[in-house]
Amino acid sequence: MMLSGGTLVVFLPLLFRLSPIDAFGVHGLRLPGWLLYTSLIYCLLGSLGTHLVGQRLIVLDYAAQRVEADFRSDLIRIRDHGEAVAMLHAQGRELSRLERSFMNIKRIT
Repeated sequence: MMLSGGTLVVFLPLLFRLSPIDAFGVHGLRLPGWLLYTSLIYCLLGSLGTHLVGQRLIVLDYAAQRVEADFRSDLIRIRDHGEAVAMLHAQGRELSRLERSFMNIKRIT
């Protein structure tokens, strides 16, 4: 954080001074330090866009982890109770349950 703040303090005045007199190359459009203002606006818009996209990704990641955990739980349950599944001839039901659980994973990703 200290390095970023130091870099900001050093380069902001430099960017202000190095800005051409005519803003955006338009003759007669005078805006001192326009490169500084443009870069700050660009930075703010980029940060806002990243924040908006990131919020959506958090929700999607949580949902993906939930359905993947459900699938793993089903697999462990079948492994732990394999003898009972075999004795009850419930392989078909367990397979359909796993297929539904796996379809949830495919749907979310």
